[in-house]
Amino acid sequence: MRDRAEANVRAARLADRVSVEDADIRSLPYPDDTFDVVVAEAVTMFVSCRRAAAEFARVTRPGGRVLATEFYCANHPPARPARCSSATSAPGCGSTRSRSGPGSTAAQVLSTSAPSPGRSR
Repeated sequence: MRDRAEANVRAARLADRVSVEDADIRSLPYPDDTFDVVVAEAVTMFVSCRRAAAEFARVTRPGGRVLATEFYCANHPPARPARCSSATSAPGCGSTRSRSGPGSTAAQVLSTSAPSPGRSR
């Protein structure tokens, strides 16, 4: 998957501005307030959505955006969206917008305008 992502970056001629990296979603190796935008696709299913959202918020600059998409089973509509909606109550996450397709994908956009406890902004 990483090879494909890197190939996509090169094909789009964005290698000077975009990097593809592997990291532990529970403890990202970046300082607070590093990124304007954080994108996570199909990774929060492996850890607590709340914990992942808090970590995304930590590394995203104030006013930045996090886009987290997740796949869930259409036969169990309450399961995935309800679990991932807990991310919106994570420290550092302000407003949220959720969208889901016809039973296949849930997407959340989280604002990081609210500071995490113990963090000054």
